[in-house]
Amino acid sequence: MSATPQVIVDQHDRKRIQTSAEHGLSVEMLGQTIEGLNLPADQCSELVISSQFQFSPVQPAGNSSTIDIYINGKRVHSVRTERPPLNTWGYANPTYVGFRASGGEPFLGKLSRPIILNERVVPDDQVEAIDNGISGVPPTCR
Repeated sequence: MSATPQVIVDQHDRKRIQTSAEHGLSVEMLGQTIEGLNLPADQCSELVISSQFQFSPVQPAGNSSTIDIYINGKRVHSVRTERPPLNTWGYANPTYVGFRASGGEPFLGKLSRPIILNERVVPDDQVEAIDNGISGVPPTCR
């Protein structure tokens, strides 16, 4: 793996997913960073990042965010933040797959077909909460 970061997904001011020898897999989303995860070497890996942000201007004490990372159908990391900073910028920015919005730091491996869902997924054993388990995400490695 290269010492230089290789960008998997970049949406300026919203999210970035990248990998590097120093930090492993790194997910930056709305001011939160998760790093140190490793994708299995020399194989296609199905990476799913599921997030939920609850913001209320009238009850900000209840604001929270949750980010779950799944690799090959198994949740490998979850982070919940109470009262995260409200971020309303960047929604209109395009999402780049395989390189940074500036064109730099290209991903040097192979990427499968990306799927962007506008919904939260949970582990299958928690599906009764929102009726949307991880096994419902279509497979991309073949």
